[in-house]
Amino acid sequence: MQTFFKRVFIFFVLLLSVTTAFAKGVERVDSLKIFFRQGSSRWEADFEGNGERMDAFLERIRAIQKDTLQTIIKVIYTSGASPEGPLVVNQRLSKQRARSIMNYLDKRVRVADSVVETILRDEDYAELIRKVEADVQTPYRDEVLQLLRTQPTTEVKRPLMQLHGGHSWEYMLENHFPQLRRFKMVVVVGVEPPKFPLEEPVQVAPASALTAATFSALPAPVVAAPRVPDMWVPQVTLKTNAFAWAMGVTNVAVEFDLAKHFSFNLPIYYSAWNYFTYGIKFRLFGAYPELRYWFKERDGWFVGAHFGAALYNLALKGEWRVQDHNGETPALGGGINAGYRMPISKNQRWKVEFTLGVGVYDVHYDKFLNYKDGPKAVGSVHKTAVALDNVGVNFSYSFDLKKR
Repeated sequence: MQTFFKRVFIFFVLLLSVTTAFAKGVERVDSLKIFFRQGSSRWEADFEGNGERMDAFLERIRAIQKDTLQTIIKVIYTSGASPEGPLVVNQRLSKQRARSIMNYLDKRVRVADSVVETILRDEDYAELIRKVEADVQTPYRDEVLQLLRTQPTTEVKRPLMQLHGGHSWEYMLENHFPQLRRFKMVVVVGVEPPKFPLEEPVQVAPASALTAATFSALPAPVVAAPRVPDMWVPQVTLKTNAFAWAMGVTNVAVEFDLAKHFSFNLPIYYSAWNYFTYGIKFRLFGAYPELRYWFKERDGWFVGAHFGAALYNLALKGEWRVQDHNGETPALGGGINAGYRMPISKNQRWKVEFTLGVGVYDVHYDKFLNYKDGPKAVGSVHKTAVALDNVGVNFSYSFDLKKR
């Protein structure tokens, strides 16, 4: 009889535990990770399987939102950068990576702002500690962990880089740092409505579709909600035109960002020599200030409008040489152009730019017989000319300007 009552007592305790658990509701967790190239904040679907994980995650979230039995009760965004490079650059990368993915998600799935928390890890030393703890192959692992756990994050970088001649740092740079350049999203799903009001109640997928085994095998997460503060940083770009150099024309240009989609470009060209013989020359001094509109923030396609002014002395081995009137009457005009720019380095700062433009100019020039000290023809020529005036293959390097 005593055994019977003991079994009954255990049964009621278990029943009470199960009932309490269901009364409180069950929580499930799903997550997504998106990885970035070193120094880049650009979302790339074909990098490290990002696209496949993103598509699968969005399918799961949409299924959750269609189910009336489940609700998204918490969303945590975490964006981070690896510690190599200056802190100010890593802070910018962390924010821009978050903004890049959140903007992408915002167009495809919606979660109420009230359930979202955003965490920016400018240099994710906490995750680095977890990586090193799990990797027994890390050189001088105990000393690395000692530094990471005891040194302030603002001071730990230099001793880490110098530890045993940088051997540990190089290993982590190759094996652990790529995992820190990421955006992570964690979604907590409950079987009952959250106890605080949602702006937009979001529903969750059938319980049968989201078992514990399913969640343990899922990749990492992302959804969109509050946008990260606008972290656009203006840049100044120095560049030179390889096409002009091929023609023997020295040149330099500087470009300033005016706004997200507008920039001011100022190239200057100068040439003062003949092409090995007096009868062939392309001497000039010119400037072409230009206002550009970028369809993306600062790379990709652009269109522009430019003003042009140039003094010139030209001869192409023909009968005549032409020179601006009295050597002091520049060609004046302007036109339109279009082009495309793309990064060619991992840090996105070295770039190549292709541009082509046409202009209309008022030209007033004198003609001379094309030999040394050749006489000037009677009179001068004054006309309007249309010509290609902006042909370029520009190589450039960009610097950030601090926002005030």
